[in-house]
Amino acid sequence: MEFKIRNIDIVKDKDFILDCHCKTNFASDSEWAVQMGYEAYARKWFSTNQPNEFFHALIESMADPRNIAVVCETDHEYVGYLWVRFTDVPEYNLTIAEVDDIVIVDKWRKKGFAAQLLEYAEKRCKQAGATVLRSATGINNIASLNLHQKAGFKIYRVELRNYYK
Repeated sequence: MEFKIRNIDIVKDKDFILDCHCKTNFASDSEWAVQMGYEAYARKWFSTNQPNEFFHALIESMADPRNIAVVCETDHEYVGYLWVRFTDVPEYNLTIAEVDDIVIVDKWRKKGFAAQLLEYAEKRCKQAGATVLRSATGINNIASLNLHQKAGFKIYRVELRNYYK
């Protein structure tokens, strides 16, 4: 089955995107999130200002025509979405495209859609002048790690943290 790609409609797609972003954050978060469970994690996240800040950043990014903010869907339902932002680093003669979110809903996973969406991102980023394509995920998001490594991405940075009570 194939999906269609269209630009995000900030009114029609808002709830879908926020729900997906929350789920992908949970999948990429640390052990405390897993211990909390998704329902508690989502309640907490949606009770903060983070959803509004995230969505506002998405909307603002759409002003740059190089950035990618698209929804994937079949004729009747959402498959996922992709958000990529460009940053110019003139001192190093770089244009970095960063995958902020690449999400496929549970029902459509393991059907090759994420790989197709990542290929779409790479093609669009090259056409728009990116010299680097970066993407981040959590250490526990094995599906995302596998997707990126199969697509040729290399691990270039590891971030560490320690929680204090």
